[in-house]
Amino acid sequence: LSDAASTIDMGLWHHFAGTYDGQSVKIFVDGRMTTSDDNSQHGDIYYPDRSYESREGGWFTLGAYHDQNEYYPINGLMDEVRIWNTALDVDEIAHNHCSDGLTGTEPGLLHFWKLDENDGARVANAVPGAQAGTILGNVMHTAHEELCLYAFEHGALDFSYGRIDSGHVAVPVVDITQELPVREMTVEAWIKWYGGTDWAGPVTAAQDDGSTEKGFALSSR
Repeated sequence: LSDAASTIDMGLWHHFAGTYDGQSVKIFVDGRMTTSDDNSQHGDIYYPDRSYESREGGWFTLGAYHDQNEYYPINGLMDEVRIWNTALDVDEIAHNHCSDGLTGTEPGLLHFWKLDENDGARVANAVPGAQAGTILGNVMHTAHEELCLYAFEHGALDFSYGRIDSGHVAVPVVDITQELPVREMTVEAWIKWYGGTDWAGPVTAAQDDGSTEKGFALSSR
């Protein structure tokens, strides 16, 4: 799903969210719905096969569109990545996208990578018992800047170096039915794009093996 209303200025922080409720796909930018599609997708989320292997750490990736033969890291910074097992409505997204008070224990929140680490390869998950990620390749820790009229006193990850040397966060997923949404979902993240990133994906779980294409991606396409 793509629409000109979702375009943004480069070099500034923006909040992006995509929702799916089993029938309708919606895109939100900075807490405002920019486009929707009620016709193209229906039913449960069509995930990659468990036997499908992407390179370097599995098929669930933060910071790049990533399948077995395609790899497009984002050119920019990313922070506050969340995946919910429900399709949040516009009021919930408008409230949550600027909330610095989410803890990881909210109902329906499956994953919350705050990306606050100052060093090391581990990317903690704020949801109790949920999977941490591992930085692979050239990804830099950086300080966050002011968002939403107040300061996030946290960190962020800079993937722009990965455009040259590759770099992403790999997240292992053992049981799809417990660790990722089944029918309804919301994917959201703060992104500062630097441009030149066609197909790059902040959050992707994708399979493309020449005969089958399936999965989901929140991407720059």
